[in-house]
Amino acid sequence: MKIAVLRKGRESLKFIWAAAQWRALEQKNIKETNMNLKQIEEQALKLSEEERAALAQKLLLSIDTPSQNEVEDDWLVEASRRARELDEGRVQPIPAEEVRRKAEALLR
Repeated sequence: MKIAVLRKGRESLKFIWAAAQWRALEQKNIKETNMNLKQIEEQALKLSEEERAALAQKLLLSIDTPSQNEVEDDWLVEASRRARELDEGRVQPIPAEEVRRKAEALLR
């Protein structure tokens, strides 16, 4: 499964960043511990319902996160589509300064 690579708005950017950070932390923590799957399961089941739900969501995100190659392929397709739209005159380019200003406003 694959999640959409292109998302709009500040919350989507935070979501993608958080998922990537969790995945990196999860991989680091599992490598640093000597816990086997059974021990991890036992510890996870001791968590509160809310904590288990948060963990389940993070684990599902780690499965559903696209690989680097998938991300690169998706961006290549998107870049080609955008170039074609510009070449055909279907869209007008937006100055980089305007894009930067709007992006900064979304992140505030």
